[in-house]
Amino acid sequence: MANLRDYQDWRPSTRQELLLKAALFNGELAFQAWRNGAVTMIRLVSTMARSGLLPLLYRNLKTLGIEDPELSQFKRAYLDTWAKTRSCSARLRGPCRLFGRQGLIPWCLKGHP
Repeated sequence: MANLRDYQDWRPSTRQELLLKAALFNGELAFQAWRNGAVTMIRLVSTMARSGLLPLLYRNLKTLGIEDPELSQFKRAYLDTWAKTRSCSARLRGPCRLFGRQGLIPWCLKGHP
């Protein structure tokens, strides 16, 4: 039988937790997380990009009015994700309408390509 200690690795590290807070929290909590971990955040960029957090981080920090030269690195990931989402939505529009005409309600679920 597995021991609880065998599953300790699922918890985010302190740096990862700051990243999650900066990307997902609102207001002062997000700002403090960014300020407290900004230097180490840059080291997590490749992990963030793979996990899909980089676009969220960029949008949240811009919404909070945070000005940081490092944000320009994040903007590309944000714009790439925005373009992919628009393209995917456009491709799904026709099939979703067709299903709707047949009385079916389509559900679009996120997945990995």
